[in-house]
Amino acid sequence: TSTGTFAKGSGTAPGTAGNGPIFPGMVAALAPAGEVVCVSVGGTALSPFGLFGNFIGGELYGRAVTDPNYPFGMIFPTDPLHLVRHPSQIYQALCEGLILFIILWWFSSKPRPRMAVSSLFLMGYGVARFVMEFFREPDADQGFILFGWMTKGQILTVPMLLIGLWMMWYAYQKKIYDWGPQKNS
Repeated sequence: TSTGTFAKGSGTAPGTAGNGPIFPGMVAALAPAGEVVCVSVGGTALSPFGLFGNFIGGELYGRAVTDPNYPFGMIFPTDPLHLVRHPSQIYQALCEGLILFIILWWFSSKPRPRMAVSSLFLMGYGVARFVMEFFREPDADQGFILFGWMTKGQILTVPMLLIGLWMMWYAYQKKIYDWGPQKNS
């Protein structure tokens, strides 16, 4: 939804609303394998703030609800159609932020092989984003790209899921532990 200038009251740079994991992903790619636990967990903890900004600014609202009496449905003042819609920004903040943070915090509280927490982050974020895309209004200029129901966000999560699965498999094959009880010592 970028026009080359800041949207009034948006609080985000153009074209950045859907790119939350890009910075942590770049750090993960440049860091030694698996040494990005704090980036994964910490970045996830901060994720909801941008989404709340989108909610307050009336950006990136969800699809229209099928039942106008849906208890979480709301009418966004910036929606030209004034339809009752899903507050998808709040759903995303909870799933990609709070819930994923809790899962990563719990998982990382025990000794895990190097790369295991980062791989869980990739898989968890990928699953959350894929599911949340069913509630978001697709970008007007792109719509549904694949199979008549997949959005660009869902397509972009597929490699994330596959890389996360491979990283988890690799982590448990190599079994390199950086803290906690050392194996074979």
